[in-house]
Parts: sequence; C-alpha cells; structure tokens
Amino acid sequence: MTTLFKQTSVFKPTDWGGAIFLGLLLSGLVTLTGCSQTNTLNTPAGSDSTITILGQFSGQQQADFEQSLVPFEEETGIDVVYEATDQFNSLLRMRIASFAEPDLVILPQPGLMADLAREGLLVPLTEVMETSALRASYKAAWLDLGTEEEVHYGLWYRV
Repeated sequence: MTTLFKQTSVFKPTDWGGAIFLGLLLSGLVTLTGCSQTNTLNTPAGSDSTITILGQFSGQQQADFEQSLVPFEEETGIDVVYEATDQFNSLLRMRIASFAEPDLVILPQPGLMADLAREGLLVPLTEVMETSALRASYKAAWLDLGTEEEVHYGLWYRV
C-alpha cells in the first residue's frame, strides 16, 4: 500500500499531483503515504524536483520498480529516489523520530497503515485527490482496504 506521509519538521515541497500519479504506478502492496507539513500539499508544481520513496522491494523487483518509474520521471522532470530496506518498520520509525520521513512509503502491511493513520502521521488521500476521482478509479471494496476510521489513506495496487 502506498501512503503520503506527514513531515513533522523538515519542509520538503513536492509536486503532489505527480506524487499521486506516481502512487498509482507503484507495483506492490502499496498505501499512498506522503510526508508533508501543513502547507506542502499546496506547493506549486515543479517547486521540488525529488520524491523519496521507502519500501521493501529489492533485487530484481527493485530494478523492475525503478525502471517503471522512468516514464514518470521523464514526463514530469521529477527525480524519484527509491530506498529499499529489509528492516522496514525499524527504519521508518527511526526516520519519523529524526524528522527525515520519505515522501511516499510502500507499506508491507495494512495494519501498519492503520497504526500510522491513528497516530496522525499520514496525509488523507482526499487532501491530494478528489473523492470523486478515487471513486471513479476504484471500487468501494478496494478503497475500504486503504481506509482507517472512514478516511482514505492508501491505495492497494498489486495484490
């Protein structure tokens, strides 16, 4: 599940329209989690040229994933930096504590998305994407999988 993550300190302006598009390209169990401060979501397009992603894809799966991002990078001019880790939960919690959250997180477990949402660390998808667009693109059952307390936080992409 890919998820937008709230930054707790460092301001990283990002083209969130592109981030949403990127989130829809992600292959894997993905929750769209973005790291953003309060005004990050209103940042004009092109104000930052990098999106950081933390996930567990490694080896050939990482190479394929990074290759799938090339058309997005070429179309938008945004550089996507993917970091793989086999210590996902520990590294993510360490990044949160040190105010160095990634822009997007490919979450390996729906329970982790729910925990992060309850802790107020995720950006609801409805802050970066119209609810009508979500409903037009995904059946309710799929949207429910990325929902915590009736708020959409993530999108499942590859099951």
